[in-house]
Amino acid sequence: MPHEGELIANARGSSGHRRLVSELANEACGMNLKSNPNVGRLAERFDIAVAQEPKLNQEPRDAMGKLTSNVAKVICGLVDAGAGLQPLR
Repeated sequence: MPHEGELIANARGSSGHRRLVSELANEACGMNLKSNPNVGRLAERFDIAVAQEPKLNQEPRDAMGKLTSNVAKVICGLVDAGAGLQPLR
């Protein structure tokens, strides 16, 4: 995975002010995720995140020092359990 070592180390980006993960996310999404009011529109592409997430490590016992994610899995679980959220997929 590109930048894996820097992401695990929580390295600063090229500007030296923001973390690399923030710079990469802003670049990939084409917007500043902290200040752009349109960030909510990313939910329209949640199905892509759900499909891609299993490619990352999701095993908590094997998470130390590795990139992991289970955010989409948790959100889908809440939706399926009827937590008052609207289905996104």
